[in-house]
Amino acid sequence: MRITWPCYLTDCVSPRWKSSDPCIQFWAGFGDDASPRTLTFSQFDAYSSELCEVLTQHSRNWTGKYSVLPLVIIIWSPHILTSVVVHAAAKARMGFFPISCDFSSIFNEIEAFALAVIDLTESERFTSISENFFVYSMQTKLFGDCDLRLFLRDPSTVLPKIHIGVHLEASSHLAYMITSSGSSGGPGKIAFISDACLTANISDLCTRFEPLQTNQKSVLLTAPLTFDPSLVQIYFALATGRCLTIPGSGLLCHPDSMAFFCSTAHVDWLQCTPNLFMLQSQESRNRLLQNSELNIIMGGETFPLKLLESCECIKATVYNIYGVTEVSCWATLCQIGLRTSGEHDRKRQCSCLPPSPGLTPIGFPMLGTNITLHPVGDKNEIVLSRGNAGFAVLRRNGCPISVEDYQSSICTLQHPRPWSTGDLVVSGSCGKCLWFAGRKDRTTKRLGHQICLETLEAAISNCKFRWIDIKNCQCKLASLRGGPILLAFVWIARCRVGHSVRFSSAFFDRIRHQIVCYLRTYFGPVSAPWIPTKIVFYDGAPRLSTHGKISRLASANSTTLRVDVLSTFRVLMAECGIPLNLSKSFYDVGGSSLQAIQLIEALAERHRELSNFKGTLLAKLLSVNIAAFRKFLTFCCESPIGCRSARTRRTRTSYLRKLPPHFDNYAATSHFSESADIITSGSVQFHSCLHKPSGFHHRWKKPYGKCIDASAVVYASHSAKSPVVCVGSHSGQFAVSDLRTGKSLWSVNLNERIESSPTVGFDFSDPTVVVGTLSGNVHGLQMQSGRNLWSVSVDGAVKSAPLFLPQKSVFVLGSHGRRVYAIDPRSPPSPVWVSDFDGSPIVAPISATNSVMLDQIFVGSLGGTVGCIDLRNPRRTIWSHGGISPVFSKPTIFSGSSENPCVIVTPVDSSVLSYSAVTGQCLWETCRLSSSSNVFKDSLHSPTKNDLLIASNDGMLFSVSASDGACIWRESFISDLLPGEPASLNTPSLVHSTNDSLENQFLLLSRADGSIFLCGYRDANVNKAKSPISVIGSTKLPGLCFSNPVVFSKRESDECLVVIGCRDDNLHCFSVIND
Repeated sequence: MRITWPCYLTDCVSPRWKSSDPCIQFWAGFGDDASPRTLTFSQFDAYSSELCEVLTQHSRNWTGKYSVLPLVIIIWSPHILTSVVVHAAAKARMGFFPISCDFSSIFNEIEAFALAVIDLTESERFTSISENFFVYSMQTKLFGDCDLRLFLRDPSTVLPKIHIGVHLEASSHLAYMITSSGSSGGPGKIAFISDACLTANISDLCTRFEPLQTNQKSVLLTAPLTFDPSLVQIYFALATGRCLTIPGSGLLCHPDSMAFFCSTAHVDWLQCTPNLFMLQSQESRNRLLQNSELNIIMGGETFPLKLLESCECIKATVYNIYGVTEVSCWATLCQIGLRTSGEHDRKRQCSCLPPSPGLTPIGFPMLGTNITLHPVGDKNEIVLSRGNAGFAVLRRNGCPISVEDYQSSICTLQHPRPWSTGDLVVSGSCGKCLWFAGRKDRTTKRLGHQICLETLEAAISNCKFRWIDIKNCQCKLASLRGGPILLAFVWIARCRVGHSVRFSSAFFDRIRHQIVCYLRTYFGPVSAPWIPTKIVFYDGAPRLSTHGKISRLASANSTTLRVDVLSTFRVLMAECGIPLNLSKSFYDVGGSSLQAIQLIEALAERHRELSNFKGTLLAKLLSVNIAAFRKFLTFCCESPIGCRSARTRRTRTSYLRKLPPHFDNYAATSHFSESADIITSGSVQFHSCLHKPSGFHHRWKKPYGKCIDASAVVYASHSAKSPVVCVGSHSGQFAVSDLRTGKSLWSVNLNERIESSPTVGFDFSDPTVVVGTLSGNVHGLQMQSGRNLWSVSVDGAVKSAPLFLPQKSVFVLGSHGRRVYAIDPRSPPSPVWVSDFDGSPIVAPISATNSVMLDQIFVGSLGGTVGCIDLRNPRRTIWSHGGISPVFSKPTIFSGSSENPCVIVTPVDSSVLSYSAVTGQCLWETCRLSSSSNVFKDSLHSPTKNDLLIASNDGMLFSVSASDGACIWRESFISDLLPGEPASLNTPSLVHSTNDSLENQFLLLSRADGSIFLCGYRDANVNKAKSPISVIGSTKLPGLCFSNPVVFSKRESDECLVVIGCRDDNLHCFSVIND
């Protein structure tokens, strides 16, 4: 069957089908006793037509009400009706959206646009999915005997008003939506795919693989319906007259299942991921590769080099196919060994050798695929588009999809934009063929050379040994405080079946040595960057996702049904490159905060009983030693209340006293004297002449030896001609420079890594700059000369700026030593007092009110505690609350009422809590602002709107009411990010008009990828604007940025300067351009 493209999915059904031909086979098991359940083509056609009629009739309930593009949600697990329900939706001209059994999150995001839900699972949890739907109860053979449940939207419910027509052209008609996180992970995405986008693959493959004259062969369904290659397999089978063989749930994970199905079901067209193929036993793989009638098409991951090099002894025809879900589905194809097959390839054939070691061929573009190459160093990034077919990509943020985003995505199908894949390729010597060189986000610089982790994985997997077979290899860079290390995780299996001898540690040492020797030979003179710091062996096969891909944090599969949680913890620690020293804490052995969050998430994913304990586990991991954490981990697994919330609160009140009503409305600029201004990050500045800013002008940069993660402090003395900027770097260099020119006034090297911001305090006539280091030392430097006045040692690293209390003339700070310290510069070298607080590390800055009459400070810890310490008796706390998630951000003091000020805390899980500063009573709390957001940065209090601006690590900026915690708006800053680029936002700063004009407020915001944004900030209710945030201008630093922007603005002029640190080892200063 020759398919004329572009066309609809319904055009991809061969006219040669006979009514009695077997069309679908479902296997609930495999082996000698297994027997399939079969549907003939007449049954397939009748069932799909019946379901199509039901959907079409129901859609007429909305005709004339709203211009709605109908959407059918398919809740999928392996089922004999898989292709029936897909084809029914296609015949009804309804877009379908397949989701997995664990569907609650994505279902809530798209439910508003669904007219019907088809349930193919056997779980009773889906008997009632939403009050907006009712169960279709017509008892026909389809709905009675085939275990199919259909839910239809109640016609009385309201649907969103979408002001677009239903496009009938195959190039712009929505065929389906599908989720994708991309190969690089990061924020999830939803791809909107037109009919023609997918049918280009079907038409191309039908040209290369001729349809059958008789129905004696079949196609094996190896991908779940939530993975777009499954749709290629379904419609390729329908278009070529092949029977679709559907294995039951989990069967393909058996090491001999694929060979069984290919033999018993007469499969001659097998498309799967390389890791799913390599999961099969060596004997089964050999049987498949020796089958001369079998076409094996591998895609979705890097093609295994060991098969490429042994192509001489392979009788099956093997292909490597490449594509991305965002431009569904396949883009290039080549036959391994020949690199030519079919009509399209005969015009483009070559015999090129690999341009460099470790590269795999991906061949030439398939039908309808347009490839643009963008240079990235000595390689090129693939940018894909379909010549005559539409697609669109929408990034998920965990919230229901808005009508505007849905409508915009549908409209984009008519005019799709090219998609940057993040995949790197090298052209062959012929200049036409392409060779895959890895992903851009998995290419890194090590020992002065660029290395690709996927190339290294392929090289290690290619090593050959007598007794073992390397099933897979995964490499990663782990960032420890001592520096990055390169880890290689190798999964091995015994070559001989039944061989059960336990390998000794000496045997693995020899294997490691042989791998290193092989890599030195393989990569030649520049092999040093490619040698892993550590090689970890796993016995068995790696854990695969439902898509047949290996997880980036995969562990070996266990032969037991329930994996021991302590074993999982040990494996995850090894994958992070962190030694398991039971007597030390997670931080002490080199772990980071982000690694702790990822580890707890991975534990909860593999052990569902821990889901309700994530916040408590994270707090424990960051506050106790590893031995104590392991005991608590076991307790959580065995706890009978695991199904209930583990979140409890402990309130401890020592004594309460009335606070005097002297609270300022907000902390715009820190003043310890009226003769100087101290401007820190997260501050509010004022202007009177900054009316039409348009962007940034780079004024200067100053080298600091190593990267600058700390945020600067600007000190503006009224008696000085120019303000100065103070900051330190990882090299230990600390300098004070002229803000306007960048000229260094003085610089000292403390020879200790600096990650915390400095503080200026003590005496305005002779100010002192105080900064903490990771070595646990706090240094006091004279502002005018840089002379080291004093140094005080504390326990643990200092990662936050000290707080200067003028009423006590002391600096207070927390540390990883699990204590709060007070330092009096008049009596060094030891702290004047120490508070144990809750006994967990403290990395969040400490807060206090602006009033000099108050004697309280407010502390948040990684142990999940927030509390109030009385400065008159600091060894005791006035009140404290525990049981919340770890706190990385500074508590915010808010006084909506001067009689009852409150302390607002934003833990890492993005929940928000407010406590009375006087009594400690919880005034209000919110759920997580977003399920994908974590908060590591301090919030900004906007005085005019009385809200908090909260920056998250997934590129979301939230506005939360300081009065009641209501989320006013949320704004995403990830639309311009490339795959793999960090999205974390830093604490913003606000520039506010002195005439209280809501039209002249500007937000300065930076992102971890180095982007700096100048945004207009308006009141959406007053201005009737679509969004309160509008990007006016932006610029990008030459490196990553975890430093908050600090803004200096003079009220009486249009001067507005922004200073920020960068991981290119420089401090940068920009001026805001005012038109």
